[in-house]
Amino acid sequence: MRNLNEIIAREANKEDNCTGRYWEGRYKSQALLDETALLSCMMYVDLNPIRAKMCDDLQHSDFTSIQERIEHYKQHKKQSNDTNSPSSKIPQPSSLLPFGL
Repeated sequence: MRNLNEIIAREANKEDNCTGRYWEGRYKSQALLDETALLSCMMYVDLNPIRAKMCDDLQHSDFTSIQERIEHYKQHKKQSNDTNSPSSKIPQPSSLLPFGL
């Protein structure tokens, strides 16, 4: 993680035309042990641009992968409607992600 942070910090300092410490503190990580934890973390990250007033809604958030997941959900919903599957069947959250867990 240190090597990755160093590369990111050097690039960010170059873009901002500054020097010095980029990261305020050491890298911290937390294990996401189940789907609920993963989805909670994703929700926290997805909502941050709205909290920071960088965008008004999730569809216009260019800073996370939420746009891709919304589009994936729309395609999943359209396919479900095309195959006349019962609408009462709720898909598992992992089936709505455009990547595997």
